[in-house]
Amino acid sequence: MRRLFLFFIILLTNAFCFSQSISGHYGQCEQLIYKPGDFEVDLFLFDKGSYVLLLTDQPSTDADDFVYVIVLSNGSFIKDSNNLYLTDDIEKYTMSFNIIDNGNIVAERTFGFLKNRTFCFINTPEMLGVRDYFKDSDNYFTETECERYNEKHRQTIPMKYGFYGDKYESNLSYNYRINNDTTFVISYQKTVISEGMWQRDNNVLILTDKDLQFSSYLLIDEDCLLTKNKSKYIKIQYVSDSNQ
Repeated sequence: MRRLFLFFIILLTNAFCFSQSISGHYGQCEQLIYKPGDFEVDLFLFDKGSYVLLLTDQPSTDADDFVYVIVLSNGSFIKDSNNLYLTDDIEKYTMSFNIIDNGNIVAERTFGFLKNRTFCFINTPEMLGVRDYFKDSDNYFTETECERYNEKHRQTIPMKYGFYGDKYESNLSYNYRINNDTTFVISYQKTVISEGMWQRDNNVLILTDKDLQFSSYLLIDEDCLLTKNKSKYIKIQYVSDSNQ
């Protein structure tokens, strides 16, 4: 889930056409009536068996043509008569959904905040070029990059326990809580996206999600953590102690 640390803005244009099979655009049924300030989770299933799962947010009523997008997962999918299985290309974990009446699907094994959520088929798909837009993005740290970072920074950099990100949890990106009991929480606008256990390999922080059992990486720097967006290192600033 290294792409959990990705964020960027895209322009919505035109419409995207899907086949009449399981392929299509699915959104959380309870959020089909969208209000600015909310965020949605959208699942796109493409004809040739690939998918992308997105968190989308509209910052304000003054930005009607834009949504803020975080890639939760993308990869390939297969289905049988009752179930849909999504396997992430990078982390190789598999999510599962039950196929119910009317072609809707219910999240079974997935990120914790999506469990038991029903996704409805949306017959008016949007976001032209979704698949191609996210296909070649370099938005995660590989094990090789982590090894190189440790080689370059051989001396252990002190890491503060506590909260990294936006103090008011209102910005359009992830916030991270790194606790001294080796647990972590990643949130978006106060919704927990991922939580689990962390371990440290010199100046690399390894986060293992408790629901999907995959690991992602952050780099430790002075008073901040580093993530990645389109090959660029992004600083996540330390804000406060966990108990504040």
